[in-house]
Amino acid sequence: MQRFAINRAGEHVVMAEGELDLEAVPLLRAHLGEESVTAVDLGAVTFIDSSILAVLVDAHAARAQRGGLVVRNPSAAARRVMRLSGLDSWLPVQIG
Repeated sequence: MQRFAINRAGEHVVMAEGELDLEAVPLLRAHLGEESVTAVDLGAVTFIDSSILAVLVDAHAARAQRGGLVVRNPSAAARRVMRLSGLDSWLPVQIG
């Protein structure tokens, strides 16, 4: 996973790519733990498992007072897992 902080009107976005599984949890959790992060872009993700979904849920809950964590541009693989788990209706998702 690579991380790039992108300033979009004051927002910082974690950009994730490749396969996201249990091995990626510590790094993703650390990046999403930064207070300035408002979104995660999953557009370049080729695989995602339930351990990553748990990280996204935790990050969203930790930001509940500030509007939560936004998932941007989820890839087909990420959208499928989010849909199957029901998280696509719980986490804010922005396409495009």
